[in-house]
Amino acid sequence: MSQLLVKEGDKVKARQVIPILVNRPCLQAADQEAQAAVKIAQINLKKVKSGAKIGEIEAQKTKIARM
Repeated sequence: MSQLLVKEGDKVKARQVIPILVNRPCLQAADQEAQAAVKIAQINLKKVKSGAKIGEIEAQKTKIARM
């Protein structure tokens, strides 16, 4: 558990957030995967820029921006 927002004995309302749970290893794995995808996209962009059409370059820029 990452954060507990109430103490024992506190009154809570319906739908009130009590704990905030974070699965750190899962988040770290997703972050590493995203960083690897960005690196691949950047490599592909360099390849495209070295001899590609303008439309291909813009498509790669858009893909990187989305990541």
